[in-house]
Order: sequence, then structure tokens, then C-alpha cells
Amino acid sequence: MVASKKHYRAINERGLVLVEPLNESSHDVIVESISCVSSFLLRSLGPSNRSPVVIVVAAKWDHPYMLTGIGYSLGGVVYIKPGNDLPGLVHLVAHEAVHSWIGKGRLQGGPSLVEGAAELLSLLGLHACNKDLYEKALLYEETSQEANPYAVWLRLHAALRKASLEACERDLYLEALRSLYSGGERDATILDLLTSMKELAEQHNCLESLEGGLGRALLNAGNESLRQLLGIDSTSETRTVPETWMAPGITMTVTRKENQPITSAEKESSLIATNTTTATIPHAPETRNEEAAQHIVNSTCSMPEGPNTGSDMARLVFRYWVWLVVFVAGFILWVVRCNRNIF
Repeated sequence: MVASKKHYRAINERGLVLVEPLNESSHDVIVESISCVSSFLLRSLGPSNRSPVVIVVAAKWDHPYMLTGIGYSLGGVVYIKPGNDLPGLVHLVAHEAVHSWIGKGRLQGGPSLVEGAAELLSLLGLHACNKDLYEKALLYEETSQEANPYAVWLRLHAALRKASLEACERDLYLEALRSLYSGGERDATILDLLTSMKELAEQHNCLESLEGGLGRALLNAGNESLRQLLGIDSTSETRTVPETWMAPGITMTVTRKENQPITSAEKESSLIATNTTTATIPHAPETRNEEAAQHIVNSTCSMPEGPNTGSDMARLVFRYWVWLVVFVAGFILWVVRCNRNIF
């Protein structure tokens, strides 16, 4: 690699050679981003004989024929010309690092497969290693133009992965990519990826669920937020919210992960359990506030256990007896009055 010492310097860090302008100080972010993605791909796909070794950061005033915010991977050499924003730099470096495995590595193919996989795998790699860098790259993706084909390919690949996770409870998307990657150097298309996912679903007896899930995921890919499609956001993984639906005689409130819908199977099992209960759970007007959260019932619809359960039931029985006595007394008075009028 030839660069002018008057304007560039070479830095050796973590087995990488970084060539950057003298007035730049972004090597920490660049090295960390590439290291995160490379480690993730090494675990997920396997080694690459063209993994990044040299990273060249072109100065904004250099190479006028190349626009800022653009990068290019030769496999072992990653060439980038960053813009002025840090989120864009993180995204650019992580994206080009993936091409050392897919695009310029053992697995090659059309842009719908190569660029879409690079977009998704770069986010997955950053998330697995450095949440702060992941948030920066995700911010860039969320603010990018919808007409950008890279954004469309990202949503397409994220929808495929989400469908496999929901239908088969395993990442068939990543497993299919690993299968294509381990098959030797070859050109592949997104159709090959779908075929591989189908074969894996048949092995795990979830093909029928995957077929239905793919339809829903693809139809909603343009409506859901990118965080929902990715399904790896740290806040949504741990944050739970009460979700409520109504059935005859009962209001069912289930605590679950945010953005995870109540399934029909859960509703059916809850309706069966409803037939065994003798009390009606009061309906909270707003299910997402703290007051409604106190009425949470688990998915088996079991009555809440606690020191006040017996006293609550006693008050309920007493209330029924009072109304029964009042009704009987009123009926007797009405009969007596009618008899007086007759005689």
C-alpha cells in the first residue's frame, strides 16, 4: 500500500493496518467496528481467506472522483471515504467488513443477496459486540432514504430472518447463509437462500409455519419499524408490557415482551381456563398504566394468589346474599299487597 507520509500515517492495531489522514482520529471506531463484525462472522459463517487486513481511509480532499460516504472492499483491503457523520462511518466500515466474507469472499452473487446480507449481518455483528456502535449504525439506517435500494434489501433480509425465528424458533436465515458459505466459492442468489431455508425448515418440521410466517413478514416489512424487524433491540428484549383482550365474562391480561402479539393458541387455552373460574376479573380502562398492571394474570388464567384473595371472595359472597335477601323481601311485600287488593 502506497501513501504519502506528508498526509497519511499507518497504524497497526489488533492485527489490522489502518492508513488514515494525519488530521483524522477515527481509528478507534473503525478498528472496533471491523473487529466486532469480523469476530461475529468468524463464529457464524466460518473463517475467510480474504478477511480484512488493511483499511484505507481516504481524506475528504483526496480522490475527487470518489464521493464521500462511499466504501469498497477488495476482501483483504477495505477502502473507505467517510463523510462527516459518525453513524455513517460506523455503518460504512461494518458493511464493507462483511464483504470480506460475502461478496468478495467465498460466497458471491447478486446485489439482492450480497448487499442485503451485508446490511443485516453488519448490524447483527455490531449488536453482538458493541451496543453503542450498533445504535449508531441503526440510526444511520433509520434515517436513510426509503428509496435507497440498500434499505429495501435490509428490510427484506430482516423479514426473512424474523419469519424463521418466529416460525421455527431458530435462526434459519443465518444457518442457510452458513450452508451456502460452506459449500465452497460460488455465485448465489436470494432464491438459493430461500431454498436453503426451506430445506432446513423441513428438517426441523416447521415448514408449514415458516411458509405462513414468510407471507406475514414480507407483507409487513414496509410497515414495521426497523427495530421490530430486527428483533434484537436490547430494550424490547427485556421490557414487558401488559396486553389485554376481552372474552365473555373475563378480561384477560398477559404480561409479555413488547411488540409480541398474543397468539390464538394462548387465547384458546385461556378461554378453556375461563370456564373453570367462578369470578370475573375487573376490566381496567387503560391496560398500559400501573393500575392495570396490578390485575395481570398469567396465560393459564389462574386466580391470583395472595393474602387478600379469601377476604375478597368473602365480600363477594356476602354481597350476593344481601341482594338475594332484598329481592326476596321485596317479592313478599308485593304478594301481600296484591292479596289485600283482591280481598
